[in-house]
Amino acid sequence: MNLLRKIVLVICLCFAIIGKAQIDTSILSKQYSVKQLREDLDFLEKRLTKFHPDPYHYISKDSLHLFVEEIKKQITAPLNEFQFRFLTRQIVAKIGCGHTVVSASKKYIKAVDKYNRPVFPVDVWLLDTNRIFVRDYLLNDSLLKKGDEILSIDGRSSIEIMKRVKSCFASDGFNETYKKQNLQRDRFRYFYASAYSYKTTYKVEVQTLHGETKIVELKCMYSGVDTMKIILPHDTTIIYRNTRAIFKKDPTDKSIAIIDINNFLGKKWRKFTRKTFKYLKKHPEVTNLVIDLRDNGGGRVSKGTYLMKYLIDKPFSYSFGRKPNLLVLDPRIKINVFSRLTNFGFLFCLPSHVKKGKWMHLFFSLPKKRKGFKGKIFVLTNGRSFSMSGMASSYLKYKANATIIGEETGGTLTGSNAMLSGTVVLPNTKTQIIVPLYHIHHQVKVPDTKRGLMPDFPVQYGIDDLLKKKDLEMEKVRELIKK
Repeated sequence: MNLLRKIVLVICLCFAIIGKAQIDTSILSKQYSVKQLREDLDFLEKRLTKFHPDPYHYISKDSLHLFVEEIKKQITAPLNEFQFRFLTRQIVAKIGCGHTVVSASKKYIKAVDKYNRPVFPVDVWLLDTNRIFVRDYLLNDSLLKKGDEILSIDGRSSIEIMKRVKSCFASDGFNETYKKQNLQRDRFRYFYASAYSYKTTYKVEVQTLHGETKIVELKCMYSGVDTMKIILPHDTTIIYRNTRAIFKKDPTDKSIAIIDINNFLGKKWRKFTRKTFKYLKKHPEVTNLVIDLRDNGGGRVSKGTYLMKYLIDKPFSYSFGRKPNLLVLDPRIKINVFSRLTNFGFLFCLPSHVKKGKWMHLFFSLPKKRKGFKGKIFVLTNGRSFSMSGMASSYLKYKANATIIGEETGGTLTGSNAMLSGTVVLPNTKTQIIVPLYHIHHQVKVPDTKRGLMPDFPVQYGIDDLLKKKDLEMEKVRELIKK
């Protein structure tokens, strides 16, 4: 039996090696003609505006078309897929939807796993609008230190760099905090490469913490090196946890409890939520509850609304919809079988109506009044409080009288495009565009600012705060409670 297992293992390894060897890496450098690239952009505009549920909420049809034409004029020579994706991202960013994503072709994704790309060797913090600081320097020499400010890279100022990098990153509406929070740390190096190409050396001008200005030449690092190793410290304040959320006591004030939610996903979400609020019911000394939605990119609407049942004491609802059409039967957009069936289910399982030319579906939720929390609620947000966490922030603000502390949410105040998604594949480069199928409308009676939810108490970090690992949002919570 052991011999048989060894033979099977050897055969599997052989197939795996053969499979990897057959991956064609020539796709990484393959050039597409000007004609092919412009055809793909025409196809992108046509399909994006057809399948997206709300393409002209933040830009007019004419303005979008003019921008596409301007991008097409920039293509005067053949480009590879990587170069072309930067242009497609700029177009997609114009519609103001953080859920619409440009992805590489399937062949490119397979090939790039074997390619050890030379990238900028720094994890960064982004402060204010365009200031770039060293979070971690990833080479073994001592040319840079944590906290150094990067003034320029290869002669390009930080302002010029951030303007170009942000132009290819989509966010909801006119929000900027979502871009800032998502483009920092290890992601900066890849979007910098998207904007300016991969390089093996970089000439960097920095200002040290002591005010000294210097120019250093950095070697690249390679993408195969794992740089984001997050070690979770042992935390004795934790009461319950699941894979994506933690319920804990505040170490300095017994009247404060904290639900720290990474995203609304993970297993045993209902069990975690029930146990959390059962604990709060048995501990009346906890009169202040902090919902930490910082860096929470969203997740399932059902999990988010289940949490809100314990925090909002009246029935609430949200609606979602799109223009009536035969989208679910259209082969020009790739949708998995489950999502297609779910589309049909919405038609028959939820209250529906037509409003302003859209087929709307309404979802109701009833509160857990007997088990719900009755004390003061604080919500911590930043630019990565997106999608479902943006929705939760808006609902807790306007339906549970929560106090919002931190930064403008990445998700817009009155709704966003989400729920299910499909994929449009461009005909020549095979670049993939992931498109949400519905627009979610938050049932909160506030003007559409086309921005995220603004905090009641804004918090802005300086480099000293980050170096000292301060938590300014929690400091503000404790300050407000003591008043």
